[in-house]
Amino acid sequence: MSEVQADSRKAVRRDADVRRAIIERNDLLRTKFEGGKIVFTTTAYGIGPEIRGRALYRLTLYNRFTDSPDDDHSEGSFTFCGYFFTWKIEEFAGERCLTLSVAEDVLHGL
Repeated sequence: MSEVQADSRKAVRRDADVRRAIIERNDLLRTKFEGGKIVFTTTAYGIGPEIRGRALYRLTLYNRFTDSPDDDHSEGSFTFCGYFFTWKIEEFAGERCLTLSVAEDVLHGL
């Protein structure tokens, strides 16, 4: 194996390790609400505490991820109690935030 091939393999392994670490951090925030903040859009906050709390629980169970190299478990969507929720993990001013929003009220329209 040439030196270039060896360096290339090391880079691929390093990239895989970084991706795995990002996924672990994102999963920890999504499932245990650790390592960042949980924020709601105005619409998501407005649906009421009972549904909001249950939607957060549903979020912890979310597992529809792919094996795509681009899927770092940083976003998703689900339907719950007639609402279509979307969520996304981003970094703002050095702090990781999971934002939960309501994209659509499936039963009544927004």
